[in-house]
Amino acid sequence: MSDDVREWTFPASFAQERVWMANQLDAGSPVYNISNPWAFPAGLDADAATAVVDQVVARHEPLRTHLRVDDGTLVQVVRAHEPVRLPTEDLRDLPEAERTARFVALRTELARTPIPLDAPPLWRARLVRLDDNWSLLFVVHHAVFDSHSAVLFTAELAAFSRAALTGAPADVPELPIQYADFAVWQRGQLAGPELDRQLAFWTDHLAGAPPVTGLPLDRPRPAQLGFAGDEVHFELPDGLLDRIGQLAVGATATPYMVLLAAFAALLSPDLRRRRRGGRRLHRRSGHPPS
Repeated sequence: MSDDVREWTFPASFAQERVWMANQLDAGSPVYNISNPWAFPAGLDADAATAVVDQVVARHEPLRTHLRVDDGTLVQVVRAHEPVRLPTEDLRDLPEAERTARFVALRTELARTPIPLDAPPLWRARLVRLDDNWSLLFVVHHAVFDSHSAVLFTAELAAFSRAALTGAPADVPELPIQYADFAVWQRGQLAGPELDRQLAFWTDHLAGAPPVTGLPLDRPRPAQLGFAGDEVHFELPDGLLDRIGQLAVGATATPYMVLLAAFAALLSPDLRRRRRGGRRLHRRSGHPPS
């Protein structure tokens, strides 16, 4: 623990090591930024909204964590909680089109600004008011946040907001462990002979594997890696994820591996040719392809 700032160091998890290493290859890139905006309910002013965020940050050490290399070893550094201060911007006086454009610009700027891993906190936030409600623009580095974190973060913002409006205690569970506890446990599980065994298995299993996943893309892979793209959101049929999980267990694989195989099949030239042939048949016959 430092004399000036109360902080504690713990081993970095293996996931944090992977993210840190990848981030070093392009430290100026915001590709590992996760944007998690949220709208506060009506009735909360900027101070109350800031207090809600402050309570979530106080509960979760990853939101007070940064990474550092000590004697050649990557560690996660957890700082004691300090009151959160959020910049605010009230856009209500702007014309509607200009207001929307300004909001999008703020959100984009926040999402595309790189977050250094060696200085706390590993997130950036701003409160913006468009109408009666304040909105939270929140961008956080993947080293301390993932998709499950987003679910918990949103749920706790809602719980503390309800508590602020009603005066009742926030309905949030006790936290049995923090992420640093998991990292220590993980290191203990994969240490000594067990780590050597795991490394030997994967070194042998992945020998000769291509340096990148060879998806059948419809355009040549660019020489310079880029991150231009978009997201497509859609709903999966009920029960599909359960069936994917069952298939993964039967194949001694993970759901990710099953979905990646399905994605590769979807992109395969043979399937694309069959789909184009089906569309031609549909145009010729006037009947949908079977």
